[in-house]
Amino acid sequence: MITLAVMTAAACMNCASAQTNLAGAYADGQVFLHWELAAGSVYTYDLYSSSLPETDIANMTLLARLFPEEVTGERLHNLQPSSTLRVPNGSGYTTLTSTQGALAWTPHEAGAKFFAVVVNGSTSVTTDNRVLVSYGYDPVNEPVCPHFQFLGTTESGYPYGAYVVWVDGREDPEDGRPDFPVMASATRGCVPHVFAVTTPMTGLPSGPYPAVFCLHGGEGAYQNFMPGDLNRAAMSIEMTDGIVITPDDNLYWQAGAARMSSVTAWFGYARRFDPFFIGARGDLPADEVITNYTSRRVFWIADWVTSGAGPFDVDPHRVSVIGHSAGSRGASHLSRQQPWRFSAAVLQCALFNLNQQGPFVGDWSQNLATNIISPDSGLPLTYQQVQTQSNRLSPEPYIPYTRVYSGKRDENDAGAWTPVARAGLDACNDSQLGMIVSWDEREHGVDKWAFESPDLIDDPAHCDPWPDVGQWIAPVKTERHGAQYLSDHYRNDVSYPGFFDCDEDLNTPGRQPDPGPGDPCSPAGTPWGTWGGYLDWTPATIVDQADRWECTMFLRGNSAVSIDNALVPLVRVSIAPRRTQGFHPNVGQTVYWVLRVPENGPVTQHGQVTADSLGVPKISGLLIPREDIAKARLIMGIVPQCPADFNHDGFVNGDDYDAFAEVFDIADPAADLNHDGFVNGDDYDLFA
Repeated sequence: MITLAVMTAAACMNCASAQTNLAGAYADGQVFLHWELAAGSVYTYDLYSSSLPETDIANMTLLARLFPEEVTGERLHNLQPSSTLRVPNGSGYTTLTSTQGALAWTPHEAGAKFFAVVVNGSTSVTTDNRVLVSYGYDPVNEPVCPHFQFLGTTESGYPYGAYVVWVDGREDPEDGRPDFPVMASATRGCVPHVFAVTTPMTGLPSGPYPAVFCLHGGEGAYQNFMPGDLNRAAMSIEMTDGIVITPDDNLYWQAGAARMSSVTAWFGYARRFDPFFIGARGDLPADEVITNYTSRRVFWIADWVTSGAGPFDVDPHRVSVIGHSAGSRGASHLSRQQPWRFSAAVLQCALFNLNQQGPFVGDWSQNLATNIISPDSGLPLTYQQVQTQSNRLSPEPYIPYTRVYSGKRDENDAGAWTPVARAGLDACNDSQLGMIVSWDEREHGVDKWAFESPDLIDDPAHCDPWPDVGQWIAPVKTERHGAQYLSDHYRNDVSYPGFFDCDEDLNTPGRQPDPGPGDPCSPAGTPWGTWGGYLDWTPATIVDQADRWECTMFLRGNSAVSIDNALVPLVRVSIAPRRTQGFHPNVGQTVYWVLRVPENGPVTQHGQVTADSLGVPKISGLLIPREDIAKARLIMGIVPQCPADFNHDGFVNGDDYDAFAEVFDIADPAADLNHDGFVNGDDYDLFA
């Protein structure tokens, strides 16, 4: 469980006078109700409906219960403490006063009902708290939409707009409208959820433009994950030509007498979780299902900003996601649940230690089932499996291009540098999905990444010395984790080389560099490093068609950002083409390949592989140089390659003989056609 704060106590269950002046209207696919709040302590406001004007809730149907914090839009206060909800009134909008509350109910058919809002514990219904509302049902012409609340600017002056969407809660999570999925359990319907959209200081360009989701962690301070927040500057979430979407992951629930506000790590919670229960909470039932309610809300927001239905014109091919801490869990499983949505993902302070629990997801040891179906077994995946960064959650044979950052001085229980965390990095690489793994000596809090905390004031439990500056952040910050970089370089409709098993030292056993055993006090391992983080490619050089796939790739060596340049001239790496658009070999089909270095030069390596059980060819042991030395071009296809076409012009003739003889005469490694480490007559005979 990741808990944000202890909220108001529920010591008085029915100490309020009745609320009054209930008003209602139908707009944008939902019924909106607002009223004057009751005086005194209120546990929940309960929504009832009936076909006749009843005077007691005994003859009405309970539709929803909301905590006072929800009907007043308290989560908006993180942005502007004095803000109040702005709700449709049928002909426009009403901005509520601080003594008013609101909710929205989502119909699944046209009709008319009497709605009553009653303080929990009361049964009386009068004309003061009852209203008749007629409503329609037209998902095509009157779709549900978010509702703008107010404008503001972030700490550094970036303009933003705050929005609220009131979610639909149902017993059956698949009982959604065509335009509006079920995004809450039956007990959490009608609740408002906040998200902010930040735009560049210079304004938005003409569309379509990119978008980046920025996901907060367990403290729930979503307002800190917006461009211009100085304490999050190390994450580089500012954009110059697109929007940053910052949703709020929040779940109110009761823990004894205390009201709690917690995050769901962007996935969801148990389908039958009762947030209003006041007694001692035990384990969830073994047959409970953890449902991805929160994930659905993020997906729906993504649909809205790319649909053109709202004020934004986002390019659906350039939507990325960045998350920190619990937000990194979200960035991971969201991009694995629906990989086709996202162009890239960044996981900051990735949480590999599965040691947290909560009454809404169950204890980790329970490992309850989720509603996500395994693409391999066809069975429901467990909660642990969903939260394991190296597991595929979709039938697609790829995930978005993903960069994972881990801190060796991370003190968060779930993010700590432990043997389990080290194994998690290995698993990301071993998945062969092309996840780029990096580590340094950062602590957990983003505001601490660039600053050294003196050992004398560190936690006394630390071993000394305890260096805690993230080398990927200071003194020079990488550009490759930032929102603008992701938007400029990656698309969800272009394939990419998925790198894995990257080794920077060909003479030392094991994959190098080695981050060490997962002990922050161990001198073993490098303080910082990466597996594949220096590798890059030129998207414009990709050929992706039915019979072949080609790409020019290299180690970075010419970047103006020095930290992003490789320290070695050559790496050995394996690759698999991911998110291919045209190249889809059959399972078991032979794929032939050649590597040319330089990119238009002779063949330096060649071979053939068999497409795996997902139809993905994987090539091991490629030698890729740094770009200031040369670039490499990988060519693979279902038709045999021709190593004798030494100059790669599509013909075998005297020009190839001359090109080979030129490198053969000087014993250039490019003439080592049989790859035995020598240039000799055996290579000449093979070429002939």
